[in-house]
Parts: sequence; structure tokens; C-alpha cells
Amino acid sequence: MRGAEAILLCLCAAAYFTGGQGHARSGALEHRAGDAPVMMRCPLSEVLTVSGEAIDPPVDDREPELTVDALSSLPRRVIRTATPWDRARDFEGPLLAEVLRAAGARSDVTTIRVYGRDDSQVDISVNAVSLYRPILATTRDGVALTPAQGGPLWLIFPMDTHPELRTPAGSARFVSNVCRIDVR
Repeated sequence: MRGAEAILLCLCAAAYFTGGQGHARSGALEHRAGDAPVMMRCPLSEVLTVSGEAIDPPVDDREPELTVDALSSLPRRVIRTATPWDRARDFEGPLLAEVLRAAGARSDVTTIRVYGRDDSQVDISVNAVSLYRPILATTRDGVALTPAQGGPLWLIFPMDTHPELRTPAGSARFVSNVCRIDVR
């Protein structure tokens, strides 16, 4: 393959992996000009994997996987908050603490690491989860979150009711396209 054929293939692949949005946040590969493609930590899917030292191993020794549908069956909470990128909106989803319980997290969890498909990650203490009660949002203003909007799962903190979160460190806690959680 040469010239125009290779360029067309690259453009088609970029459109596929970015959903036509022009940046690879939700695909299986990430590629920046001049860099070699890098495999992402999480594939494009609607499955959340939960793993780590503080998860009771299931009978078959596989990491717990929760689908977006399974998460929708958990009790839901609405957080009305602005994000660092948008005005105040209604985000709805299960509490992060409930998701961890559903995945079999033990009571001795001290740290939670949340990963996004773009290889972003944040460490959250159990104290912060208890204090701020973040959710894994599946909807914004009643509409399911798409990958281009940070979904299908977006870790949301109540920034408007906790001004101390209105800092660069607080903003870093908002992880979009959540696909994996490790508990320790």
C-alpha cells in the first residue's frame, strides 16, 4: 500500500477509533503524530473490570467484570455539578462505593485507582470516597453518555458542593471513559 491508499486507511482508522471526533480517547489504539501507536490499557467496550489485592477472588479466579447494564441495576444517585469543562449538569449513576461492593471489594481497601481508556488514572483514598461520595455517571441530563462525552462511565465528584475540589488536583479526579478500577 502506498501514498493515497495509506493516507485513506489512516483517516478511516482514525474516524473509527475516535467516533469522528478527531482524537483517540475511546479506541483500542492511541496515535499521536510522530509517535508509534500505543495499546490502550482498556479496550472499547461497555465492561468495567475491577481488580486488585483487596478484591475477594471469585470462584473461577477471574477479575470481576460489570457491564453498564449491571451497573444500572445498582442504586443510583444524581449529582448536579459543573465540571472543569462544562456548566452545571445532572449526572446520574451508582456510587463508586456501591460499585466496589458489587465487585467484591473487601473492607480493608485503602486506595482505589481508576483508569480511563485514554490511559488517564487517578488514585483516590477511601476517605475521599466516603467524604465526597463520587459516582460512576452513566447519564448526563438524562441522556446516556457516549464515549465522545466521557462515557459510558465517567467518575464524577460533587465539585459545586465541595469548593476544595475546584483546584487542578480536584479536577484531575474526574476520569472519563472509565474502564478499570484497581483496589488496594
